[in-house]
Amino acid sequence: MMWMPKRPRLRGAGLYHHVYNRGDNRRAIFRIASDHERYLNALFRFAGKYSIDVIAYALMRWHIHLFLFDDRGCISEFMNVFHGQYAQYVNKIHNRIGHLFEARYKNKIVDVNEYGLWLSRYIHRQPCDAGLVLDPEQYRWTSYRVYLGLEENANLKMGIILDQFGTGRSTQHKAYRRFIMGDDNGPVDWDAMSASAEGIVGNEYFREAVDARLKRRGEIEKLHKDPLILVSRLLQVSPGMFKKPKGSEERALRRKAIRILCHEYRLGIRQIARMFDMAPSSVYAILSV
Repeated sequence: MMWMPKRPRLRGAGLYHHVYNRGDNRRAIFRIASDHERYLNALFRFAGKYSIDVIAYALMRWHIHLFLFDDRGCISEFMNVFHGQYAQYVNKIHNRIGHLFEARYKNKIVDVNEYGLWLSRYIHRQPCDAGLVLDPEQYRWTSYRVYLGLEENANLKMGIILDQFGTGRSTQHKAYRRFIMGDDNGPVDWDAMSASAEGIVGNEYFREAVDARLKRRGEIEKLHKDPLILVSRLLQVSPGMFKKPKGSEERALRRKAIRILCHEYRLGIRQIARMFDMAPSSVYAILSV
């Protein structure tokens, strides 16, 4: 069997995501009511920690859908910690072992201006599409009842959706219900999109803009993984100059680079010494001045 590399995560600050996943081997993610409650408590607790806005959700027995806004570009860390902790809870409380979720979570970056409204509809109609209820407000474990004002959740960020339905929460609740119960499924086949390899839901302009943003983020992350390249860019010199500086000006730049790496990037003396082909005592002497 040929090994295939993992596809990089789609993440970046200021992006909206449709996150979804299934139980491993199509096994249940939620078995009892307290499982749903534990999941939601963890969802909102870690969302606050990682600056994630939860816009909508649907917790089905075998799969989950989340509509999230990632303010700081922390979607991967958030999902790994959040789902990791929930999986540990399920394994403990139900006396099971092994993976809870099917592989890694999936996600699509969504143009909220064009498709956010329709994504919220798709998520809130999951219980109807599964044949569990005729009216989605009859199902307890989605955010739909909060959207209708039937339940309260101050941590749910509904404004981006409800504010498109006039002013005043009462008016918005009624208009949103009519939208959800209507026959128009919108411009996107979300089931087909979820199964596709396309990672961005939006028009060509939006996809190009997101691609450019993600590319810039990747370049920045790469720089931070190589401090020598990073500091050479900051000081506008070649990395090789730090190892063999010529003249007082280049030696002054090397001293400055050493102080930046130590004080701003918290590198140790021996690490800097290896990087610059210097004796640790020489690095220490520079930092001591």
